[in-house]
Amino acid sequence: MGSILALFILLFLPIGCMAQGCKVNNTRVEIPENNPVGYVVTTIQTDPGYSMTVSDNIEWFEIKGTQLLLKQSLDYETNTTHDVSLLCERGGTTENNIRVYVTVLNVNDNPPVFKYSTYTFTIPEDTKVNTPIGEAIEAEDLDLDRIFYVLTGPVQEAAFFRLTSINNPVILVNQNLDYEKFNHVQLILTARDTPTVGESPSHTATATININIEDLDNKPPQFLPCQIINGICINVGYTTKVNRSEKETGALVLQPGPLYAIDGDTGINTPIEYLVLAGNDAGIFAVDKFSGNITMTKAADTLGIIFLQIMAAQVNDGQKFATTSLTIDVVERNHHPPKFEKQNYFGTIQVQSATGTSVTDSSSPNRLLQVFAADEDFEDRMNPYITYTIQGTTDFSVSRNGFIKNDAVFNSPTKVAFTVLATDTVTREEDITNVEVEITPSVTTIVTTTTTTRTTAHGPGTTTTTTSGTGTTTSTLPGTGTTIITTSGTGTTTTTTPGTGTTTSTTPGTGTTTSTTPGTGTTTSTTPGTGTIMSTTHGTGTTTTTSPGTGTTTSTTHGTGTTTTTSPGTGTTTSTTHGTGTTTTTSPGTGTTTSTTPGTGTTTSRSPGTGTTTTISPGTGTTTSTTPGTGTTTTTTPGTGTTITTTPGTGTTTTTTPGTGTTTTTTPGTGTTTTTTPGTGTTTTTTPGTGTTKSTIPGTESTVGSGKGYSATDMAALGATLGVILALCLVGLGFLIHKQYGDQIRNRMRKSSGDDFGGSEDRTEQLIDDDDADDDPNPGSSDVMPTSISYDTDGNISKDPLVTDYLVLGASAANLFANENSSNIPNAEKPEEGSDSDDKKEVKSILTKEFKEDPGYKSVWFREDASPEVVVIDGVEEGEVDDGETEEEYNQEDDDDDDDEDDLSPDFLGMNNDSNNFSQL
Repeated sequence: MGSILALFILLFLPIGCMAQGCKVNNTRVEIPENNPVGYVVTTIQTDPGYSMTVSDNIEWFEIKGTQLLLKQSLDYETNTTHDVSLLCERGGTTENNIRVYVTVLNVNDNPPVFKYSTYTFTIPEDTKVNTPIGEAIEAEDLDLDRIFYVLTGPVQEAAFFRLTSINNPVILVNQNLDYEKFNHVQLILTARDTPTVGESPSHTATATININIEDLDNKPPQFLPCQIINGICINVGYTTKVNRSEKETGALVLQPGPLYAIDGDTGINTPIEYLVLAGNDAGIFAVDKFSGNITMTKAADTLGIIFLQIMAAQVNDGQKFATTSLTIDVVERNHHPPKFEKQNYFGTIQVQSATGTSVTDSSSPNRLLQVFAADEDFEDRMNPYITYTIQGTTDFSVSRNGFIKNDAVFNSPTKVAFTVLATDTVTREEDITNVEVEITPSVTTIVTTTTTTRTTAHGPGTTTTTTSGTGTTTSTLPGTGTTIITTSGTGTTTTTTPGTGTTTSTTPGTGTTTSTTPGTGTTTSTTPGTGTIMSTTHGTGTTTTTSPGTGTTTSTTHGTGTTTTTSPGTGTTTSTTHGTGTTTTTSPGTGTTTSTTPGTGTTTSRSPGTGTTTTISPGTGTTTSTTPGTGTTTTTTPGTGTTITTTPGTGTTTTTTPGTGTTTTTTPGTGTTTTTTPGTGTTTTTTPGTGTTKSTIPGTESTVGSGKGYSATDMAALGATLGVILALCLVGLGFLIHKQYGDQIRNRMRKSSGDDFGGSEDRTEQLIDDDDADDDPNPGSSDVMPTSISYDTDGNISKDPLVTDYLVLGASAANLFANENSSNIPNAEKPEEGSDSDDKKEVKSILTKEFKEDPGYKSVWFREDASPEVVVIDGVEEGEVDDGETEEEYNQEDDDDDDDEDDLSPDFLGMNNDSNNFSQL
């Protein structure tokens, strides 16, 4: 037990001694680098009367109070350990020395550092894959951290290279290199001192890697411009044109550009030389060996296409070459470029028009807008090689013919301006014009409805009352009309009886005075009866409303009415002038003609022999007023009316101004029927409280009248044009007649001016007169005909008067065939000289009705002692006389005698058709 106590005393004895002087809490301290100034290294304790001081490294450490502090920031990369000696003193005597050791801890406070900021490498184009481009590019880290590397750059370029590993910065070739694709690549190599980017702290460093690729001479030349397809430069060739018989000076201008080739290895760019391989047989063209310019050595004389084949080869290696084609079009000189007829075109199109709608011409709404570029080099000024394109908008398109259509739908009115370019695709000449299209609102038609009520009262006349009302409205579209169908019914029956006519005259300022003079004419009376009326609907009416350019407005109320029929060109013609009354004048043989004189009422005068009698009830009448441009407005006072009756075959015809007139014809036994024919028609427009206005417009059955017509100048121009055309037709007809029938007419005229048988060269008479011309005092005359033809021993012909003209024709024909040279008659048989005259020779007669196929039947032969007696046989049938088959066959064989024999054929053939007409030949 005592020993244990002694041990404890020994253990605590130093502590007690220290406690009696100075004390340091920690003599071995670890401090991270980059500590702040004044960093507490450790704490100290001193007993009363004691003190502690720093004996060394006073530049790093100091004591303040009970703390040992750092006077500087520690740097692991500079010094990893520090120590300091502390002296414990009392009364100026050092009692003890305590040493404190400081270990500096390393902190990642330094980034990696590359030796150079830029690294450059040059490698050949044919460097193999996985080959290093150079040495490793490493970064240094003072913290001695492990470095991680990343290679980045443009996507396509970076794909050709890669790093050996993430910690090995050796760059390798990753793909086959192509100088034409990439001849220089710039990459970025990044070094990081942490495995991942997200760690903290983390430091990085970068370096620029430039890789130059050397081109190799491994590709042939290439003609430019070209299209790259699978790495091959393909050129489609060049084109140009030259004028025939003209030699161009200087190099030819080619399309799409000058003839030019480069070395396919652009990095080497070996010089190129050019050569014409084929197509220059005439030696018209030449190519510059070094520039490739094409020039002419002489003019081309033939129109057409010339194809040249051009080769480009490297001057240092002829095995590396390329070829292209040059198409040269030899044309006639173009003297005129295309030129638009107008510099500005204006068109319209309605809103909401569907795409593909053609634009109309603003100056002529009925015509489509068409731009046209004329070329004076063409006879019709139409160049088929001109194309049109629109510039400045995509809302419209233009066809090859110049018509413009919309490609967009417009919802509101606006204006679209653009230009149209005309291009001659052969000469490349151009012209431009301006086009403005106005998008207009849709057209809305406003229809005004009026009602006309017609009431027919039984009695001496017809009462017409116009009132405003309602009914069934029929709208007629422009260009159409209203067809009125009538059925038989009750109404006003008009009968005519012979009697005296009534002449009505009106004194200015008075009413209507009726005086009757004895004479002939038509007495008009109206009795209730049946007739033709317009079908009506009780309580309602038919209202026809006509918008501008449409037909007749008619309304019918309950009752009976009068049906009116109009026939063009008959009856009474009515013409109206502004502010005048109406004068009715009837001429004989016609209906009633109404003309207008100023300031008068209604005057009716009648000439004897007419067929219309007009009776007007006393105190009543018809008031006619005319407004300019509208026609005649008739207002009838209720209870009054006028009854008009006509005799059979006559009627009343009313005609207005040319092009707008109304024709009214009344037929016997009926009421008044109005029929509108196309081109005239009747338009009736009724307004409340007014009468009925009638006007006509040509071209519709029932339309609102227009004041347009043809003037005398228009008709004169039309007549002159038709006259010129007729004259040209007559001249052409005369020319055709002259060409077709001129020779026949001249032959006929010569024959008619000759002697009896149709000409001075009559064949039959020549044959008779050949041997007896001196004995005949009147050659060519046929007044005295021989009755028979006989031959004497010398072969002379004697002529005696024949009984008829037919006999001399037959004899003449016989003599004709006997004396003609056999050389002119194929297959003719000649009598042999010295032969026995008594021998009978076979005679082939053509004077029969049978058809002879043998072409030898062209002459008649007689024995020398035969006398040509002719026996006339009475009663030859008429059908036999007209048979001309034999003569027709002869005419076909001998064209030179056609005209003469045509004149003889009617009688001559009559004698030849019957072989029995001659008893002996």
